[in-house]
Amino acid sequence: MRGIFVLIVLVHISISGFGQASSLKDFKLIGNATGVQSLTATDFSNVFKGRLTRWGNSRSVILCLPSANNETADDVATLVYNTSVKGMQKFWLTIVFQGRANPPVVFDTDAEMINYIKKTPGSIALVSSSVECPKEFIISLK
Repeated sequence: MRGIFVLIVLVHISISGFGQASSLKDFKLIGNATGVQSLTATDFSNVFKGRLTRWGNSRSVILCLPSANNETADDVATLVYNTSVKGMQKFWLTIVFQGRANPPVVFDTDAEMINYIKKTPGSIALVSSSVECPKEFIISLK
């Protein structure tokens, strides 16, 4: 009987769409004075995984990520790092501890992240596509 109940719950979850992962289409890539107006998938990965630490204009890359309290944190962790929020945090602790990159700046809300981007040259972030953001900060993905 318990097995049937679990099966019914799983079918209901899959039909209702609960737990479906977001895609990059659900986000805007934004940055300030990065010297780029678009990024390839490889460059995007290199920035968000700490392999690219300077922009072509010699500014330092300042990566902004959602904190565990941010409602987009789970989706960003899954989409970009293919892991949980804890896994994303562990990834960055390892990179920073090894001295390979500066730590990302974390924010509880997308609004805080956007305000930081507006004031900080070299910064980049993924924010929900539903939030308002000045067009001059949007970076397209190729």
